Amino acid sequence: MKKLCILSIIGVLLFSLSFTNAKADWHDHDIHHFNEHDMGHWHGGSWNHGFHDGRDGWWWIVDGQWYAYPAPVYPYPDPYVPPVVVQQYAPTTPQYWYCANPTGYYPYVPQCTVEWQAVPYDAIPPAPAPAAPPQLSQRDMDDRQLNTFAVELDSIQVGQPDAAKRIKNLQKRVATFHQTLFERKYNAMDILNDTEHLEARVETRKVEILGE
Repeated sequence: MKKLCILSIIGVLLFSLSFTNAKADWHDHDIHHFNEHDMGHWHGGSWNHGFHDGRDGWWWIVDGQWYAYPAPVYPYPDPYVPPVVVQQYAPTTPQYWYCANPTGYYPYVPQCTVEWQAVPYDAIPPAPAPAAPPQLSQRDMDDRQLNTFAVELDSIQVGQPDAAKRIKNLQKRVATFHQTLFERKYNAMDILNDTEHLEARVETRKVEILGE
């Protein structure tokens, strides 16, 4: 019995996690990517007949969003045209439907408190591409490398089985890094000084480990 309860709890948690991830995927909000990203979610919806939000009718439910329809449409309704627009007239040209309150495009906005506005496909600019991460300067990259060496040095302690091998390897890499700075005619004195200081620390740790 206890094992059955544990399995049931795990099942509920897995279902909740999958539902949360689905909703996160659904809310892309870039209408240009709907067919690419969200059509599978739309096809995976289900019909429900009953009351919701004070209204009785047929509801197409997709990832927690409820879409009101006068009657079910099989196998699934048109994800590009709001139900109220279908009742008024059938659009003859491809277009998106925009709502000013709440703001957004159908079907990301399931219901609109004002009249839906038809927007031609080519009238919506694509969502801007995500900004590229800032490029690090050579000095910043050298500083990060030094920090990496320092963290590795702190992890090598006397008495560890592989301490001797690791400290010798680190010493070689730090020496190579120092030589690289000279070959590049490096002029950031703080980085050079920090490198020399690190080399001294590595040598001290090596003596501690090898007992030399």
